[in-house]
Amino acid sequence: MEESEIYQQAIEWGSQHYPKAPEVCHLAFASVVQFGCIEKVRRDTVIQTMRTFVAINKIFRLRSPGGFRFNEVVDLISEDCYGPINLDHAQVWKQNHFEFDHSDDINAAQILIENLHPTVIYGGERDQ
Repeated sequence: MEESEIYQQAIEWGSQHYPKAPEVCHLAFASVVQFGCIEKVRRDTVIQTMRTFVAINKIFRLRSPGGFRFNEVVDLISEDCYGPINLDHAQVWKQNHFEFDHSDDINAAQILIENLHPTVIYGGERDQ
């Protein structure tokens, strides 16, 4: 399969399985799928979001870029790209405020980070 075919197939898969996801999520997902399936796709062509950062790192932990078949990479990264924001995403967001992060994802990441460092109140004074 060629780059454009894999990209389009990933857009269609994401739109079918996550129809309410923001468009940037579909575009980011498709760019990571390409990265996982096609060796010549460079990392800097992947849309940078906290979600794609987590997904790309998962690809690197298991194989070289381009070393996956379409269904393998979809199974591997779909939760990272479409599922709830988790601590991995939040830690990436804390270090890198990517231009294409969706506002709902940013809010979820901020809440997770705030919950890691809760404010404790003793006798009416804030201790942070």
